[in-house]
Amino acid sequence: MIPLSRRQLIATAILTAATAGPVLAADRPSLPVEDFYNALMDGMRHAREWKVKGRYDNLEPVMLNSFDVPAMVKVAVGREFASLPADDQTRLRESFGKLLVASFASEFDDFKGEKFTIDDTATDQGDGKLIHTKFVGNGAPVDLNYLVRTDRGAWRIVDVYLNGTISQLATWRSKFGALLKTGGVSAVLQAVDGQTAKYMAAI
Repeated sequence: MIPLSRRQLIATAILTAATAGPVLAADRPSLPVEDFYNALMDGMRHAREWKVKGRYDNLEPVMLNSFDVPAMVKVAVGREFASLPADDQTRLRESFGKLLVASFASEFDDFKGEKFTIDDTATDQGDGKLIHTKFVGNGAPVDLNYLVRTDRGAWRIVDVYLNGTISQLATWRSKFGALLKTGGVSAVLQAVDGQTAKYMAAI
């Protein structure tokens, strides 16, 4: 066997890492949930120091990568979303993305030894996977399940189920879905941004 030069070894290592990444991501549907929980726990541990704005800033890049916000907005707003001008679609995606991040930055505002656990096995649900997790605090554990689907080769979260069954998307749809028909994009943005402002007013 002809020994490889140092440059050849480095090139081989880079090529291996580049080609292995997507395979590992495809094999780990829980990866976006793990990334999200790591950022969420970081914010909880620094809750008093960072306040809600700091927790938001910490969560935003991770959540916008872990959650498929464009897919979530399509469901929340309804079939009319597809016929909206591109600028309005962008504004809605940005607005709902901020709402999503702000809701968690506001809700998880303290740390008293809580933890999240993730089941090793994901269950099939339609064209996606359901990731089963629990929030373990002082009271009874709370089920938090995540529906994930692949988006351009990576798993991303498309819905959250509180207590295992209460869909985040269904909640959004009931609050904001009808507004597009009755008041247009401006009414939806006003309602979503108003809710985000309430979350961000927390300590």
